[in-house]
Amino acid sequence: MKTPKSVNFPMQNHRTGKVSGDVRTLYREARKLLFENEFTKAERVAKKIVGVIPDQSVAWSLLAEVETKLHKYNKALKTVTKAVRLDPENASRLVQQARNYLMVGRIDDARRVSVKALNLEIDQAEIWMTLSSVLSNCLEHEHALTATEKALERDPDNSTYLHNKATSLRFLGHLAEAEAVCDKVISRNADDYEIIGLRSSLRKQSETSNHVEELKERLFTGIKTTKGGVHVCYALAKELEDLGHYAESFQFLEQGAGLKRRSIKYDPQQDRELFEALIKVFNADVFSRPAGGHDCQEPIFVLGLPRTGSTLVERILSSHSKVDTAGELQQFGAELSRLIKERRGDNQIRSKEEFIEASIGVDYGKLGRSYIETTRPFSGGKVHFIDKLPLNCLHIGLIHLAMPKAKIIHVTRGSMDTCYAIYKNLFNKAYPFSYDLLEIGQYYIGYYRMMEHWRDMLPGKILDISYEELVTNQETQSRRLLSHCDLDWEADVLDFHKSAHASMTASAAQVRQPIYSSSVAKWRRYEKELLPLAGLLEKEGIPLDPEGGVT
Repeated sequence: MKTPKSVNFPMQNHRTGKVSGDVRTLYREARKLLFENEFTKAERVAKKIVGVIPDQSVAWSLLAEVETKLHKYNKALKTVTKAVRLDPENASRLVQQARNYLMVGRIDDARRVSVKALNLEIDQAEIWMTLSSVLSNCLEHEHALTATEKALERDPDNSTYLHNKATSLRFLGHLAEAEAVCDKVISRNADDYEIIGLRSSLRKQSETSNHVEELKERLFTGIKTTKGGVHVCYALAKELEDLGHYAESFQFLEQGAGLKRRSIKYDPQQDRELFEALIKVFNADVFSRPAGGHDCQEPIFVLGLPRTGSTLVERILSSHSKVDTAGELQQFGAELSRLIKERRGDNQIRSKEEFIEASIGVDYGKLGRSYIETTRPFSGGKVHFIDKLPLNCLHIGLIHLAMPKAKIIHVTRGSMDTCYAIYKNLFNKAYPFSYDLLEIGQYYIGYYRMMEHWRDMLPGKILDISYEELVTNQETQSRRLLSHCDLDWEADVLDFHKSAHASMTASAAQVRQPIYSSSVAKWRRYEKELLPLAGLLEKEGIPLDPEGGVT
């Protein structure tokens, strides 16, 4: 939280009863120390202020801010709660409290307090933006957009606020409005390369309406940062593909991916060892023992590799009256790590294989229960909820052991279409294997072998849904999905694209459209460029197109 523009302190010393200017001086000192990142010193000064005026909300608010900077999140929450009790209608204090609730994982409380603050008067634009951020993290995207618009009422030309508005509009499916905001941002900040990439993703570009020449000019006249060059290259590749200029599109894609790959650290050998360890450790003996997992039928795990159609499956399922979507949750892996650490004490995990071996010894029932409990801020409103984190495919064995009645849906797509779709997508932080074609191929081989293993170990437990079959036989495959989840047929699932649910994935624009099949066998347009990747997969006996060919 930023410093309030003006703070009115009582001039009476709480201890002596004498008029004093000490508090104002101490406050200025604390703010200066915060600015200089001298947090420990700032904490000492803030405590002095609390000692002088313990009945003033501003004193506790300052101390909570310092404690947050020191990563004392639980302590900061208790402190800011005291500030709120002293001034319960102060929107700034409520926003600070909501942010602290979020930091300790109390999402329901963060949501409750944020919505209350939304209806109070807030003068400062930056506080509205803090509130917007909290609401967005609580998956309250409509409310987050409202808060952003309130900030823009007070600072209409702020490029950062406009950027956030464009992102929110994309999540909510207001794509034309999002593009207009992107244009406004770029007119004010020509170096906002992330928004340049976002703008290109919002629709299919046409010969009469595109940004190709503008993007080329940016690239050829020089871009200040590597990150900026990556965004512009990917935007160019996307727009040129839309226009059917495939060879030129691939050139810019290769350039952008190369820039990105050189900027990150990634060791493909670690992922190869991870897949091998999963296959070795989760053997038939593990699944033959009584698991004692949690008896819960709520979760539906939609998983697989990114860009295979998992968002499409999620939208179809969440259009059913008994199913809600919780998004891409991190809870299963986080709870597994916590239980392993709890069981091993201070013994450090030295490798991925050691972590996998340690996971066999956890209390599976406890893992299932703690997973469900930690998802509650996002689940529990309907009979079932969807966890759509793609790489939960690594946890399939443990998911089954922890929650034997959970539904597992694995979305498949032709290997070359999958690898090419991953390659052409610029991810934020995940999937470091995605910027080199042969590294993508090596990762795919490990994933493919792992999925064969899970099917062998858990016959009938995993429903494979083919993207190609889904886009050509929508109703038949939708019926399979619902049947696997023990759900009655509802025709509304066929109109998934009309859903108002926000989507925060790379497919946020596509899922607002009815089903289309134009992405099937798209890799064939780049057959020459993708030849080394195809050769690698064929050598391992992996079909390049879906089993049975392309429909």
